Amino acid sequence: MTVTWIFYIYAILLVLGGVMGFVKAKSRPSLISGLVTGVISLLIGFFSLKNMGFALTLGVLLGIGLGIFFANRYANTRKVMPALFMSIMSFMVALGALVINAIRPHAS
Repeated sequence: MTVTWIFYIYAILLVLGGVMGFVKAKSRPSLISGLVTGVISLLIGFFSLKNMGFALTLGVLLGIGLGIFFANRYANTRKVMPALFMSIMSFMVALGALVINAIRPHAS
């Protein structure tokens, strides 16, 4: 699995989460933030496919940033879905991207 696919899958989860928040709670902020962060994750995946060096940094920052956001949300609400789930997934995306990037062979 390449780093690209991690960000594509993450983008799908972010968009679906935003849509679910809108459908269940009529939350426009959930829909907008889900769509925006999903598109950002998709772009990061595209940039990493093109071997653009900043893509990994942006992807890790996105994962950590959303991980902290959702961890804070979980601390306030104690709701597993979506807060705890997305916090764990976000930190896993950041860690997974770093690990896969570290073990893949680099061109010299």
